[in-house]
Amino acid sequence: MDLFSILSIGGKLLDKVTEYFPSAEAKDKAKLALLEMSQRGELAVLAADTELALGQLDVNKQEAASGNFLSATWRPLTGWVCALAFGVQYVIGPLVTFVTTLSGHPIILPVMDMSTIMPVLIGMLGLGGYRTIEKIKGAS
Repeated sequence: MDLFSILSIGGKLLDKVTEYFPSAEAKDKAKLALLEMSQRGELAVLAADTELALGQLDVNKQEAASGNFLSATWRPLTGWVCALAFGVQYVIGPLVTFVTTLSGHPIILPVMDMSTIMPVLIGMLGLGGYRTIEKIKGAS
């Protein structure tokens, strides 16, 4: 059960309990308190997510500064593998097929399943584009 469903149940419970309060003002105050608790919960989740992201950034910085070749280069290597697969599938493969067909000896290269590598490539390109925008704006 997540936080919001618990708060929803809490709101219904408050409705039942506040029926016994002598005024509508007390009921409204109790609902306001519940709403504030809900907002604090949402902010706590956001703060936890932010902390997690900052921790991952620190790990990334330490990995990049590492003297270990494999540890420091696995991300760029992943980018190169994705770019090479993209190039072979969408540029080199069609050109080879076209040129060999024109020469009279057609070679048709097998089609790669790009459904597994494209999300990685798109993600890396998105992050690269974000960094480019940061550089344009002068962020370090």
